[in-house]
Amino acid sequence: MLLRDEALADQIRQAVTNAKNATTELNRAAAQAGTLMSELQSKGLPDQVDDTVKEAKMAVANLDTASVQVRQVITDLTGPDEGGTTATATIRESLSNMNVAAANMAQGPPIRPPERRSHLAASRSVVPLELDWC
Repeated sequence: MLLRDEALADQIRQAVTNAKNATTELNRAAAQAGTLMSELQSKGLPDQVDDTVKEAKMAVANLDTASVQVRQVITDLTGPDEGGTTATATIRESLSNMNVAAANMAQGPPIRPPERRSHLAASRSVVPLELDWC
């Protein structure tokens, strides 16, 4: 042995042993990582992830398009028409007109019951119906 200090030599031996153990553990971890990657690739996981990401991007694009359309509809509904009247004003006016019409109908003339006719008068107005069942 080149070192004369036994304590230092023991520390060096322990450091070398630790380095060997660490190397063994790293090799084992690398082998497990390689096995895991092989399994993931054999099951097509990377392709599935890519497909999922593509579908998510398409869904976001569709939502963006729908959002633009909804904003346009809201703008169209809340903005004035050719005459300068908004849809809200038109709806208010229509509801007001309906309220006035309902009040007018409620105040209309009373409904009279139909006149009662005698049994003979009713029988004279009956026309026999002939059916041919051939």
